[in-house]
Amino acid sequence: MSEWIFLRHGESEANLARVFSGHQDVALTSKGQKQAHAAGLKIRDMLEGRPLPMVLSSDLNRAKHTAELAIAAAGIATNIDCHIALRERNLGQWEGESIDKIKASGARTALHSWTGRAPGGESLSDLANRAVDFLATIDAAERILLVGHGGLIRVLLGLIDGQPTTEIGLTNIPNALPIARKIHSHRWAEIAQALKG
Repeated sequence: MSEWIFLRHGESEANLARVFSGHQDVALTSKGQKQAHAAGLKIRDMLEGRPLPMVLSSDLNRAKHTAELAIAAAGIATNIDCHIALRERNLGQWEGESIDKIKASGARTALHSWTGRAPGGESLSDLANRAVDFLATIDAAERILLVGHGGLIRVLLGLIDGQPTTEIGLTNIPNALPIARKIHSHRWAEIAQALKG
């Protein structure tokens, strides 16, 4: 059994501007940097002096910078392994577009369903398959920190918790709030197999 801590990045420039970012590489705001530091202090308390052997992160700057700030605040010297498979879902033609504008048009509801997608983008199902296939290859350590994005963590927690896929897209994942789960060593492989039917 491994202890996993999931952490969405701190507030990004896109979050502040209320635009979709997806695969766009946007920076943290000053508030987001403070949130990442505070998250690191919470993670330190959660660890209760135990080591953190593995830190995984999306390769996008807002996640990677959050990981750097959080582990520094927690006093952890572990290297960060960054992976493209842990990116936010690709939002295609909606990247850089106003969230409120897409919401007002009624089109945003497509993002809440398991198979819905932005034009040219990924569905939650696509995101799940990409991320879980990668996680199934990880030799799990005793404790792991995974720093990523709202869509990514929404999907991973939903699958771990056995949440219906019809509800996963409606789950809110706050910025920079560490969320812990215990996961047995073959769980990601089991989920990967289940996703493929």
